Amino acid sequence: MSKYIIYIFVGLCLLNSSKAKAIDEQNGTGKLFNQAVFHGQTISVAEGQNLGNRSAINPSQTHMVISSPTEETKGYNSGAVYLFEKVNGEWQEISRLLPPWQKQNLYFGISVAISDTWIAVGMPVLGGPWGGQVLIYDLNGQLVNVISEGNTVDAEFGFELDIYQDSIIVSAKKANLTGRVWIYQYNESSQIWQGQELINPMPQNFAEFGTQVKFNQTGNLALVTASFHDFNGVNNAGIAHLYSLSNGTWQHLTTLEPSLPFTNGNLGYKADFSSEVIALNQGFLTGATNDDMVFIYEKDVNDDWVQTEVFHEFGYDARYGFNVSVDDTKLVVVQNPGVQINYRSGYNQWTHQEAFDPNSIDSSVNSFGSGSVFFTDDFLVGSSFANGVTFLEQLNNLNLSGGCSNPVFCQWHVQDRVDRSDISDSRIGDQFGVSVDVSGDMAVIGVYADDDKGENAGAVYVYRYQPFINGNQWFTVSKLYASDGKSGDQFGRHVAIDEDRILIGAYLDDVFSNDTNTDVVEAGSVYVFENVNEQWIETQKIHSEEGTDGTDDRFGFAFDFNQSRLLVGAYQDDENGQNSGAVYAYVWTGSQYVFTEKIMPMDGQVGDGFGYSVSLDGNKAIIGAYLADAPGLNVGAAYIYNWLIPPINGWIEQDKLLPSSAVVNSDTVFGAAVSISNDIAVVGAPKHELSPINDVDRGTVFVFQKDTQSNTWDQIQALSANDNQDSAQFGRSVSLEGNRLLVGAWLHDFINPNNNVFIDAGSAFFYRWNPIGGDFQTGGWQLGAELTAAFPTQQSVFGHAVAVSEEKLLIGAHRTGSTNFYFGNAEYFVDDMIFATGF
Repeated sequence: MSKYIIYIFVGLCLLNSSKAKAIDEQNGTGKLFNQAVFHGQTISVAEGQNLGNRSAINPSQTHMVISSPTEETKGYNSGAVYLFEKVNGEWQEISRLLPPWQKQNLYFGISVAISDTWIAVGMPVLGGPWGGQVLIYDLNGQLVNVISEGNTVDAEFGFELDIYQDSIIVSAKKANLTGRVWIYQYNESSQIWQGQELINPMPQNFAEFGTQVKFNQTGNLALVTASFHDFNGVNNAGIAHLYSLSNGTWQHLTTLEPSLPFTNGNLGYKADFSSEVIALNQGFLTGATNDDMVFIYEKDVNDDWVQTEVFHEFGYDARYGFNVSVDDTKLVVVQNPGVQINYRSGYNQWTHQEAFDPNSIDSSVNSFGSGSVFFTDDFLVGSSFANGVTFLEQLNNLNLSGGCSNPVFCQWHVQDRVDRSDISDSRIGDQFGVSVDVSGDMAVIGVYADDDKGENAGAVYVYRYQPFINGNQWFTVSKLYASDGKSGDQFGRHVAIDEDRILIGAYLDDVFSNDTNTDVVEAGSVYVFENVNEQWIETQKIHSEEGTDGTDDRFGFAFDFNQSRLLVGAYQDDENGQNSGAVYAYVWTGSQYVFTEKIMPMDGQVGDGFGYSVSLDGNKAIIGAYLADAPGLNVGAAYIYNWLIPPINGWIEQDKLLPSSAVVNSDTVFGAAVSISNDIAVVGAPKHELSPINDVDRGTVFVFQKDTQSNTWDQIQALSANDNQDSAQFGRSVSLEGNRLLVGAWLHDFINPNNNVFIDAGSAFFYRWNPIGGDFQTGGWQLGAELTAAFPTQQSVFGHAVAVSEEKLLIGAHRTGSTNFYFGNAEYFVDDMIFATGF
């Protein structure tokens, strides 16, 4: 019983914050439904997510890597790394590095390092049954080696690493409970990386030996911290170890102990060092005031490492030591906000520069240095967990080596920035959410303007539902592309999923014709993907075989499928006259779809646009011809088809549906959206008017039901938005499953409680079938909730695409974002049966 109490509590919390307006009303003599529709999650593109978590520049300062460890191209938190080259003084992306697997929680890029020859990327694989890896690339972004260690599952191998020339140091801070560290040397003759494990002189369970690992600038010293080491009875005081390279072997040199140990001090949680200076933070994790410090150790004339300084920020919790970077002449310490710099002129000779906040220089610079921080020859470089990389330049460069007694002479400015808008996989303009579909615990969302394969080539994200994990419910499984994708295809303009099969339309794809040895322009294609061992694999590409006759047919603009059959619309097919339209029928053979027939209405005419919308349920289908001219210009029509077994063995036109209304104006576009389930069919007419005079595109959805006696389809209801708002285009999208119906009104204006109007924000309207006397065959649709985005914005067109599967409702808003920079998102809602039925 307790779990139901928890669910109800969570539901009440969601209801309190939801943008779903509950509608409680009696419809005729039917049963009263108290609808409860909760907003579950806003789903958005995670490309470039946490860009700047780590960054590094090679010693020659020609190449830079920036990590995005929670990017979701290969799955939830799968990660990515962006490789840049400096060309004519400008940083230009030359490659995007992705993990080799399609899996969740790989965290590829949680650590990165770069030399003048190699790029090292850590992939610790958190929380999964696989060991971590370090992937080695050349400076062109080509994968050349993979380093792994056996028995490192959950060891976080690769969580930290560093590189010097042909040497890489890698930690697995949770291996064997104590933590382990290896140093690998590249063998040019064998072209493999040969490893030596460093001896831990003070092994201790849960000490996380390998919390930080670093080389000095000459590569003959290595620093390893164990920031959770218990020291002299003080829990998690922290400790550090220094190693030296002697005759090709790494040996323990000395241990650096905390001089002011305290519980949870975690000495060395952040660390850096050079040939003469070591910097270890302490107290950063406590969150308390007066205990954030950075300990400085320096090499004296006897080559002994001696603690010489403790830098701190007393009086308030500035998170001093959030990150540290040091060389022989300067130390930079990150705090919140800003940084503090100390210059070194010799042994234990430090000059402090007052703290400054880069955000005060440029408001776009947030959390400078929280990811990485370091000096180059000319710049102070800092990356943040979500804000890219910033290059700060000191106006008086003399101060870089001298110190600054007067802040007037120490002015900094932003010389360059690289952020999410600069990466090839930027979500800006992608229009995520232009299409959506749901099947069970899987969902697909189209991003038809994604540029990874070329401008507006398109892509599709695949999600899996996992209830209430870290506040989310939908997690990225994969990002799909057409194998031959190219600019302008708009792959993902339409999507559909059923069990372990996904179909994706690229209606502007130019299809190569063997007959003419040329591309058929905008013929269109549909791609089939199947789930093979949890990997979504493209298994088939489908297009019409009509050669140049298929030019501009837009095959794949709409389609629907089940496990046996597939119908694909080509609404500008010309066989019945220019742009009359057609639908191509296929059957599944067990391994692929095979073409069976081309469907065209018996009364098809020029310009009908037959196939603009398609819906399939078992052996029944409905196809929209949104520009058909009977009973008026561009009024539209919809056709019902049945699949009949032998002797006919094909699709037979059963009925033609037309809007039955007191007012049917021209340009109603009845059939712009269709959906069918059991013996109910719904047809969207987004420009239908309620007045013979006004032309305001309010929109209507017409409901038809099959008469089992006559086998005809009769209109039983006409639905419209409860406020009949002008220009809302109610019915632009429809999705019907069983007793649930979802209708999109993509241009509906949202008006908040302060009467602020968000033009074209969009809405969706959720209905439930209300049977009369318990008989499903009699009744009607009752409005349950008006849904809006969690944070409505102007012109986001929420409701352009809708999908319903059981209790799950998914709604796209592909123009979320500013004009010309639409990134888009999708909103997930839950139709909660506990509240809807009262138990």
